[in-house]
Amino acid sequence: MSSIQEASEAAANDSDTATGETDASGGSLAFWGRVAQSSFDGREGTFSLDGETTTAMLDADCARGKWLVGLALMQSSGEGGYADAGTGSVRCPQDLEAETRAVLCDGAVRQGDGKVQPLDVFVRSREEWRGWQAFRPRNNQFNRRYIFSVIDFYHEPDIWLIGGVWEVLERLPDSYVVSLTDRGRHFIGRLKLHSPYRQRGTRVNFEKRLDEFTVSEISREEYSGLDFPGHDRIDIGFGELEALILNDRPDWRAALENAKGVYLIADGETGRLYVGAAYGDGGVWSRWREYVETGHGGNAELKKIVKDRGLDHCRRHFRFSLLESHAARIADEAIVERELHWKRVLRSRGEFGLNRN
Repeated sequence: MSSIQEASEAAANDSDTATGETDASGGSLAFWGRVAQSSFDGREGTFSLDGETTTAMLDADCARGKWLVGLALMQSSGEGGYADAGTGSVRCPQDLEAETRAVLCDGAVRQGDGKVQPLDVFVRSREEWRGWQAFRPRNNQFNRRYIFSVIDFYHEPDIWLIGGVWEVLERLPDSYVVSLTDRGRHFIGRLKLHSPYRQRGTRVNFEKRLDEFTVSEISREEYSGLDFPGHDRIDIGFGELEALILNDRPDWRAALENAKGVYLIADGETGRLYVGAAYGDGGVWSRWREYVETGHGGNAELKKIVKDRGLDHCRRHFRFSLLESHAARIADEAIVERELHWKRVLRSRGEFGLNRN
């Protein structure tokens, strides 16, 4: 929790040990226990985080000759809260809990093997993210005043990112009119919660799930996409790439705009592959930006896909990776030669590929 600027911690410990007498064979039995309690609190502006943890341990050791056998039992528990002194607690008081419905956004819009990731939507467009809150199912599932929205942070298991507390202002036949409240606004995109939620429902009563959430991490800045993993480890979906480029992520841009290379686009629904080369101004970053802007980057077969199935197909099914990366000083002709090599190796031309030449 590096973003908490002022923090204090207090701890209290208590322990006890009891050792039995040595028996005739030289063995002995010993028991010892310990209870530790610690508390924490921190503040950043009007926001605060506080709580306490308690850990108890009981141990039994039996020694006989050169052998020592032990058994230890440990139990830990903790609780905490986070609040905004200016607008009220994110952990809503009981009178507000009953007016709140939580929405757990976990990529419920699916087609084939692909899915729209709400995390990608949140990063690339806040207006589009508002549209997710305004979506009205056939039945009036958001029949409460507030929506507490959390996002499946699919890069880490059981982690949910705060997506805002929204007020439902009006219920139209086909949508809701919503407004982002000031409750916990500074935690949006920064506060990660842990919850082992596995059920199918994505719209649940807030008070029934609140106790399942525990604070996992508070980031210094709002989440804006994955950190750059290295040229040889890129394996990224179209939606993730779109979010990174639209946010002009400096780590990705610095690494890719000065690199030439051969890249692969895989359609996860059909299994068809496209091999391309990036060697113009701006390197791989500039070339991939063209795909984000158009969905097809000017390639004939990809144009057909976008025309017939739309940009949404790209977001759900296309994945990008780098087969090779080279310094900008390498000759363009060398990159083209390597592109032809990979087209032959991966059989990306013809019926089973997306390359025409």
